[in-house]
Amino acid sequence: MGFFDWLTGGKKPQARSQPVQYRPTNTIDLSGNPICASETCAQHVYKPEHTHCYTHWKSGETQRKEHERRLGRKLSSSRKRNYNQLISFTSTHLETPIESCDEQTVLNCLITKMGIHPGHAAAFTSSDAARGFIGWAPPLEEKGLEKEGYEWTDFQGAKWYRSLSQPGPWTRHG
Repeated sequence: MGFFDWLTGGKKPQARSQPVQYRPTNTIDLSGNPICASETCAQHVYKPEHTHCYTHWKSGETQRKEHERRLGRKLSSSRKRNYNQLISFTSTHLETPIESCDEQTVLNCLITKMGIHPGHAAAFTSSDAARGFIGWAPPLEEKGLEKEGYEWTDFQGAKWYRSLSQPGPWTRHG
């Protein structure tokens, strides 16, 4: 008898057979709906207001998300939490809201009051994500209006832009 066999009384666990559940076939008549907008597809869309069948819509969404990931415009929830935590700690040491301070003041606080290595402190204050969280630039995840290969947004009374096809931060216009 093995070490954990006392849990089962020495009996081997039996596999229970699960009833097989069949997915019902689509009984809705879609023939009155438009055809998918993809050139080679002859499928009808699920709802008349849709432009693509599910397969092509899902493919487009996957490509859009991958493009967004490559551009670095999405942050994981753990990275957001880490940025917010460091900003909160820094605000406590500054004794004033961090968004009202300039970059040099925050950098000095990180190095002198918090004991963060100067290289790490500089990387934090110059990071596109941190600049967006602090309020020095539009947030990375903000969507702008597309025009002539760039994305444009208004932030704190100024116009900002970034490339639609290349990774990069928001840049202040003018």
